[in-house]
Amino acid sequence: MELFTYNRDEFGNRYKIHWLEQDWGTNNQTFTVNYSNDFEGGGQFDIDFEVEGKSNDDEAGESYVEYIDDTDGEGYMYSTGILNFWINQQ
Repeated sequence: MELFTYNRDEFGNRYKIHWLEQDWGTNNQTFTVNYSNDFEGGGQFDIDFEVEGKSNDDEAGESYVEYIDDTDGEGYMYSTGILNFWINQQ
């Protein structure tokens, strides 16, 4: 499944993948995600944003994907401590 093409000029040296397990529920719940990044040649930002979910949803962790990670061949495995996922460059 292609999510997007990693453009270093647009995304910087890394991006974050944050996983939520969707179990639904009757009430709304807000998850806060923090993201920070440094850009080649200078520049940095740090931001918090909110993701809406339901009362039975659970956070399943997060992982930064670095531009320098070797995603050729079999891909690169990342772990949130709860789940593992792979990114494979095509």
